[in-house]
Amino acid sequence: MTPSGGAETYEAIETAAQPSVGVVACAAGAGLESAFSRAGAETVKSHVGARASTGQLLSAIRAVRATDVLVLPNDPDTILVAQAAARAARNEGLSVRVLPTRAAVQGLAALAVWDPQAPVESALEGMAEAAGEVTYGSVVQAGENGETPAGRVQRGQWLAFVSGEVVAVSKGQGRR
Repeated sequence: MTPSGGAETYEAIETAAQPSVGVVACAAGAGLESAFSRAGAETVKSHVGARASTGQLLSAIRAVRATDVLVLPNDPDTILVAQAAARAARNEGLSVRVLPTRAAVQGLAALAVWDPQAPVESALEGMAEAAGEVTYGSVVQAGENGETPAGRVQRGQWLAFVSGEVVAVSKGQGRR
Protein backbone atom coordinates (compact mmCIF):
# COMPACT_ATOMS: atom_id res chain seq x y z
CA MET A 1 0.00 0.00 0.00
CA THR A 2 1.31 3.46 -0.86
CA PRO A 3 1.67 6.17 1.79
CA SER A 4 -1.56 7.75 0.55
CA GLY A 5 -3.50 4.52 0.92
CA GLY A 6 -3.09 3.21 -2.63
CA ALA A 7 -4.60 6.13 -4.57
CA GLU A 8 -1.55 6.55 -6.86
CA THR A 9 -1.62 2.87 -7.76
CA TYR A 10 -5.30 3.04 -8.67
CA GLU A 11 -4.77 6.22 -10.74
CA ALA A 12 -1.88 4.63 -12.62
CA ILE A 13 -3.98 1.58 -13.50
CA GLU A 14 -6.93 3.73 -14.59
CA THR A 15 -4.70 5.98 -16.74
CA ALA A 16 -2.96 3.01 -18.36
CA ALA A 17 -6.30 1.47 -19.35
CA GLN A 18 -7.66 4.74 -20.76
CA PRO A 19 -7.57 4.83 -24.56
CA SER A 20 -5.69 7.61 -26.27
CA VAL A 21 -8.52 8.29 -28.75
CA GLY A 22 -12.24 7.87 -28.10
CA VAL A 23 -15.13 8.26 -30.53
CA VAL A 24 -18.63 9.75 -30.40
CA ALA A 25 -20.85 8.62 -33.30
CA CYS A 26 -24.30 9.83 -34.33
CA ALA A 27 -26.66 6.97 -35.19
CA ALA A 28 -29.98 7.09 -37.03
CA GLY A 29 -31.55 4.00 -35.52
CA ALA A 30 -31.19 1.08 -33.14
CA GLY A 31 -29.23 -1.06 -35.60
CA LEU A 32 -26.63 1.62 -36.28
CA GLU A 33 -26.55 2.58 -32.63
CA SER A 34 -25.74 -1.03 -31.77
CA ALA A 35 -23.07 -1.32 -34.50
CA PHE A 36 -21.30 1.89 -33.43
CA SER A 37 -21.55 0.95 -29.75
CA ARG A 38 -20.17 -2.57 -30.33
CA ALA A 39 -17.25 -0.97 -32.20
CA GLY A 40 -16.46 1.07 -29.05
CA ALA A 41 -18.06 4.44 -29.80
CA GLU A 42 -20.24 6.49 -27.48
CA THR A 43 -23.47 6.92 -29.48
CA VAL A 44 -25.99 9.73 -29.83
CA LYS A 45 -29.36 9.23 -31.52
CA SER A 46 -29.68 11.50 -34.55
CA HIS A 47 -32.02 11.20 -37.52
CA VAL A 48 -34.18 13.27 -39.84
CA GLY A 49 -36.67 15.16 -37.70
CA ALA A 50 -34.66 14.62 -34.51
CA ARG A 51 -31.05 15.57 -35.14
CA ALA A 52 -28.53 15.44 -32.30
CA SER A 53 -28.23 18.72 -30.40
CA THR A 54 -25.05 20.47 -29.32
CA GLY A 55 -25.91 19.59 -25.72
CA GLN A 56 -26.43 15.90 -26.48
CA LEU A 57 -23.12 15.69 -28.33
CA LEU A 58 -21.32 17.62 -25.58
CA SER A 59 -22.68 15.20 -22.95
CA ALA A 60 -21.46 12.24 -25.03
CA ILE A 61 -18.03 13.86 -25.48
CA ARG A 62 -17.76 14.33 -21.72
CA ALA A 63 -18.70 10.66 -21.17
CA VAL A 64 -15.81 9.34 -23.30
CA ARG A 65 -12.87 8.31 -21.14
CA ALA A 66 -9.99 9.13 -23.52
CA THR A 67 -7.26 11.72 -23.93
CA ASP A 68 -8.69 12.87 -27.29
CA VAL A 69 -12.20 12.50 -28.74
CA LEU A 70 -13.23 12.28 -32.39
CA VAL A 71 -16.85 13.01 -33.33
CA LEU A 72 -18.51 11.30 -36.32
CA PRO A 73 -21.69 13.24 -37.25
CA ASN A 74 -22.59 10.74 -40.02
CA ASP A 75 -24.93 13.24 -41.65
CA PRO A 76 -24.27 16.53 -43.48
CA ASP A 77 -26.94 18.33 -41.44
CA THR A 78 -25.25 17.39 -38.16
CA ILE A 79 -21.70 18.51 -39.00
CA LEU A 80 -22.17 22.12 -37.82
CA VAL A 81 -23.77 20.95 -34.57
CA ALA A 82 -20.85 18.56 -34.00
CA GLN A 83 -18.39 21.40 -34.61
CA ALA A 84 -20.25 23.60 -32.09
CA ALA A 85 -20.14 20.80 -29.50
CA ALA A 86 -16.41 20.30 -30.15
CA ARG A 87 -15.78 24.05 -29.64
CA ALA A 88 -17.72 24.00 -26.38
CA ALA A 89 -15.77 20.94 -25.20
CA ARG A 90 -12.45 22.58 -26.11
CA ASN A 91 -13.53 25.60 -24.03
CA GLU A 92 -13.78 23.14 -21.11
CA GLY A 93 -10.21 21.97 -21.77
CA LEU A 94 -11.09 18.76 -23.65
CA SER A 95 -9.30 17.71 -26.84
CA VAL A 96 -12.01 17.15 -29.45
CA ARG A 97 -12.06 17.05 -33.24
CA VAL A 98 -14.80 16.42 -35.79
CA LEU A 99 -14.31 14.01 -38.66
CA PRO A 100 -17.05 15.34 -40.98
CA THR A 101 -18.64 12.05 -42.03
CA ARG A 102 -21.72 12.62 -44.18
CA ALA A 103 -23.23 9.12 -44.00
CA ALA A 104 -23.35 6.28 -41.48
CA VAL A 105 -21.39 4.01 -43.81
CA GLN A 106 -18.51 6.52 -43.71
CA GLY A 107 -18.60 6.43 -39.91
CA LEU A 108 -18.55 2.63 -39.95
CA ALA A 109 -15.58 2.63 -42.34
CA ALA A 110 -13.75 5.07 -40.06
CA LEU A 111 -14.42 2.90 -37.00
CA ALA A 112 -13.21 -0.19 -38.85
CA VAL A 113 -9.67 1.25 -38.92
CA TRP A 114 -9.82 3.12 -35.58
CA ASP A 115 -6.96 2.36 -33.22
CA PRO A 116 -7.87 3.70 -29.76
CA GLN A 117 -4.22 3.55 -28.63
CA ALA A 118 -2.78 5.45 -31.63
CA PRO A 119 -1.77 9.11 -31.40
CA VAL A 120 -4.76 11.29 -32.32
CA GLU A 121 -3.20 12.60 -35.57
CA SER A 122 -2.50 9.06 -36.77
CA ALA A 123 -5.98 7.84 -35.79
CA LEU A 124 -7.65 10.82 -37.45
CA GLU A 125 -5.63 10.40 -40.65
CA GLY A 126 -6.45 6.69 -40.99
CA MET A 127 -10.11 7.18 -40.16
CA ALA A 128 -10.46 10.13 -42.57
CA GLU A 129 -8.84 8.10 -45.35
CA ALA A 130 -11.20 5.15 -44.77
CA ALA A 131 -14.29 7.40 -44.64
CA GLY A 132 -13.16 9.25 -47.77
CA GLU A 133 -12.92 6.04 -49.78
CA VAL A 134 -16.63 5.30 -49.27
CA THR A 135 -19.16 6.04 -52.00
CA TYR A 136 -22.68 6.16 -50.61
CA GLY A 137 -26.10 6.69 -52.12
CA SER A 138 -29.72 7.37 -51.34
CA VAL A 139 -33.07 7.86 -53.03
CA VAL A 140 -35.50 10.52 -51.81
CA GLN A 141 -38.71 12.07 -53.03
CA ALA A 142 -38.53 15.75 -54.00
CA GLY A 143 -40.43 18.01 -51.63
CA GLU A 144 -40.55 20.93 -54.05
CA ASN A 145 -39.94 21.91 -57.67
CA GLY A 146 -36.44 22.95 -58.69
CA GLU A 147 -33.33 22.49 -60.79
CA THR A 148 -30.70 19.86 -60.08
CA PRO A 149 -27.44 18.89 -61.81
CA ALA A 150 -29.43 15.94 -63.25
CA GLY A 151 -32.22 18.17 -64.63
CA ARG A 152 -35.49 19.78 -63.64
CA VAL A 153 -37.43 18.12 -60.80
CA GLN A 154 -41.07 18.39 -59.83
CA ARG A 155 -42.42 17.80 -56.35
CA GLY A 156 -43.05 14.07 -55.90
CA GLN A 157 -40.39 12.87 -58.35
CA TRP A 158 -37.62 10.64 -57.05
CA LEU A 159 -34.04 11.90 -56.79
CA ALA A 160 -31.02 9.58 -56.75
CA PHE A 161 -27.96 10.80 -54.85
CA VAL A 162 -24.41 9.44 -54.92
CA SER A 163 -22.07 10.85 -52.27
CA GLY A 164 -24.42 13.78 -51.71
CA GLU A 165 -24.80 14.79 -55.37
CA VAL A 166 -28.00 14.39 -57.43
CA VAL A 167 -27.23 11.98 -60.27
CA ALA A 168 -30.72 11.11 -61.56
CA VAL A 169 -34.34 12.26 -61.51
CA SER A 170 -37.22 9.82 -62.09
CA LYS A 171 -39.31 10.31 -65.21
CA GLY A 172 -42.66 10.23 -63.41
CA GLN A 173 -43.98 11.25 -60.05
CA GLY A 174 -44.22 8.75 -57.25
CA ARG A 175 -46.88 8.50 -54.57
CA ARG A 176 -46.36 10.63 -51.53
